[in-house]
Amino acid sequence: MRYVMIMVVVLVGCTTRPQCDYTVGERLLEERFDTAFAWEHAAMDGVTLGVVDGMYEMQVEVNSYVRGFYRTGRFDDIVIDIVAQQVSTETNNAFGVVCRGAVSQEQATGYYFMIGGDGSYTIQKGQDGDLKPLVNWARHDAINRGRAFNRLRVICVEDYLALYVNGHFVADVYDQSYKSGRIGLVATTAANTLSEIRFDDVIVFQANLK
Repeated sequence: MRYVMIMVVVLVGCTTRPQCDYTVGERLLEERFDTAFAWEHAAMDGVTLGVVDGMYEMQVEVNSYVRGFYRTGRFDDIVIDIVAQQVSTETNNAFGVVCRGAVSQEQATGYYFMIGGDGSYTIQKGQDGDLKPLVNWARHDAINRGRAFNRLRVICVEDYLALYVNGHFVADVYDQSYKSGRIGLVATTAANTLSEIRFDDVIVFQANLK
């Protein structure tokens, strides 16, 4: 099943400070994409994903959420650091990180932390075969727009979910729907456009709330 992207950006104020603090513990994973086998790869109509030149590349020409999961292990309370590079010029898109997901093309599960090429962000969860916003789309000055690098930090600890971009707190929310699952990467784009995203330097830490 494909999950259609509906992006409505709200230009409103947001919480400027996180509701919760956390501590980072043991490093569970450090992925430099030196091999092609640890992450999902695919090539089909409008979608190409896999390891290319030491990065995980997603080329998407469909108006649906395309996911690529780390093949090994399940994670529960973690912090994920990653560098995302938008190579294409399209700004009506979304890309980012999945935590507590499941490797299934039939249903969307887990939590989705995404930014857009227009400087927007959201936190969503998979539910009833679709994505539901926990934090609505909005824009933030910390997010680099267009063809640019952005460093994402995702907090997925107990029922607390938070997104940091380029060292700045962006959004947080509480939800108890999922306790553990796979980590993955996600991208989508507007109809009849191409978005090419490259991910690198994935580091996953065990974490706890203070």
